[in-house]
Amino acid sequence: RLTAEAGPLPELERELFAWKGRYGLRLGEHRGRWLMRSRFDGAFLIERDASAIHLVCETLPARPEVGAVLVRRVLPRVAILAGAAAVHAAALGNGRDGLMLIGRSGAGKSTLCAALAHLGGWEILTDDIAIVLPGPDGGLAPATTGVSLWPASRQALGLPLDRCRVMPGYDDKLHYEPDGGAAAVSPRAFVFLDRTPECAVPSLERLSQADGMARIVRQIIRFDPCGSNSADRVASLLTLNRAMREAAAWRLIYPESFSALPAVVDAVRGLIAG
Repeated sequence: RLTAEAGPLPELERELFAWKGRYGLRLGEHRGRWLMRSRFDGAFLIERDASAIHLVCETLPARPEVGAVLVRRVLPRVAILAGAAAVHAAALGNGRDGLMLIGRSGAGKSTLCAALAHLGGWEILTDDIAIVLPGPDGGLAPATTGVSLWPASRQALGLPLDRCRVMPGYDDKLHYEPDGGAAAVSPRAFVFLDRTPECAVPSLERLSQADGMARIVRQIIRFDPCGSNSADRVASLLTLNRAMREAAAWRLIYPESFSALPAVVDAVRGLIAG
């Protein structure tokens, strides 16, 4: 449940963690609830059981930056409180099956995500934090639909300008969102990105489940990164291990050049044929 009111922003009674990055997100506590604040207007009071979020803004309706913080940073982390696993990754689906693109910052997740949507017809589930639902039938869920891109990536891919807008909170990025909605899909491929200038053509290397888990564990997101309770991390590991038993893990080595993207799209799309 999401509610909102206009008024003075509640202060962090105890700050627990501060993330680096453009949003300046901070986590703390306020009167028994979690509290998340950013450098923009708006404070998010979150019930401990993830049942409700109460937004307090100095003015309503909220500015676009507040909505961006809610969708891109707060809601994916609230999903962790509800038992889901959150991974620093992009994710796409074809209506039935899905894949995750996993890699360090700068590995090309967002650009490849946009290329698969624009050139391959895939639906974007998220370009930043991928959500895997718990349980035996856990799926790869939509989170932040659309993708944030540098203008050079938009131009290289030929993305239509009418599907792009200025990214809230950024002066130099665009948000690309193609037509069509996205639904939860079964994860079928975990793709670890390795973009390198030494590579001439894309290649795929099959990984063992153990190697895949060793790689993905570095990208797991915790609700409270400094918290002493490791229950959410254990739950995430169990959820991801279950998903990786049913899906394949791959290492994708591919060129840095934009001109190689059509070949990269074909290689990735071939992992889930039909």
